[in-house]
Amino acid sequence: MNMKSMPLFNIMQQRMGYLAERQVHLSQNIANVNTPGYQPTDLKKVDFQKFIGKEPPFSALVRTNDKHMVMGQNMPGSGRFEGGKMRSPFETTLVGNSVNLDEQMVKMNAVSQDYRTTTQTYRKMTQMLQTALGNQ
Repeated sequence: MNMKSMPLFNIMQQRMGYLAERQVHLSQNIANVNTPGYQPTDLKKVDFQKFIGKEPPFSALVRTNDKHMVMGQNMPGSGRFEGGKMRSPFETTLVGNSVNLDEQMVKMNAVSQDYRTTTQTYRKMTQMLQTALGNQ
């Protein structure tokens, strides 16, 4: 069975690739924290929803029992919260370096957690697939 042909696994692999590439950029920023004139780099945020499509994958589910949850009500991503603006980096040293070490370390930690979550999800999905196929 080719895991890359399954959309969910393909999206997770692309997400892990994106996070690995972002880790490289953040590592270079930290390595150049004392380099005169160095400007930090980062990858643009990727909207992974576009890989899934406009409708969430669970939209085709049908409520077969009154005790089932109603889709769209109090569900994650139902639009109950609004995003806020992120502050732009404003610290620049006298030599023109604008790398904020604290900010870069926070981003590195977020990338690490996202990668760990994605790999754990990937592993669990693989285990569920193996169980469904009878290959425990």
